[in-house]
Amino acid sequence: PVLYPNPGQGYITIDQMEGADSRPVRYRIYNSVGSLVKEEVSEGGSEIKLDISDYPAGLYLIVMHSHNGIRTMKYILTR
Repeated sequence: PVLYPNPGQGYITIDQMEGADSRPVRYRIYNSVGSLVKEEVSEGGSEIKLDISDYPAGLYLIVMHSHNGIRTMKYILTR
């Protein structure tokens, strides 16, 4: 998967690339001290849209759980 724009202002797109199926993906977002700040399940598809624009600026980890395994990506939220 590709996460963009990064850094960004909280509106995140995750492109799961060509060949991605439509199965739902569970994702969790953690702040820089390791606290869970958001957890949801996507509707599936090749693109996932996330909004964390209300959260404080800083580093976040986005952990995606899918049938292909677990993937962790870093995201920098700026103002």
